[in-house]
Amino acid sequence: GQNIPDVVCDGDSDCDGWQWAAPLPQCVSFSCRCPEGTCVIYTLSSSEYLYYCGDCGTLGSQCNDTLECNEHWVCSNGFCKCKDGFVYRELCVTYQPLPTSVSSVVLIVILAALLLAQKLISS
Repeated sequence: GQNIPDVVCDGDSDCDGWQWAAPLPQCVSFSCRCPEGTCVIYTLSSSEYLYYCGDCGTLGSQCNDTLECNEHWVCSNGFCKCKDGFVYRELCVTYQPLPTSVSSVVLIVILAALLLAQKLISS
């Protein structure tokens, strides 16, 4: 799951790195925090979670009883997530199985039979 990086800091520059990406949080009371009016947002990049500060309610942003997600997303485990799928590089990724119907399978079998018949006739 997602765990917001807990970085002890003396200044804003200490918040650079440690899984944080731009726009970066600010150092407040020796802890990296997003500025007032913004929320921590996560995204999956390659195989690691990255965090940055941005608009609340958007895909990947923090949510709770007072911070709601926009209508397209659901609040799950403290973050706005896709209803189906997962967050990857700030997009909602879902897998849709390709539909296969009986008629397409029948068509493939008929084409294979015709190709086999053509090969037998030509040889």
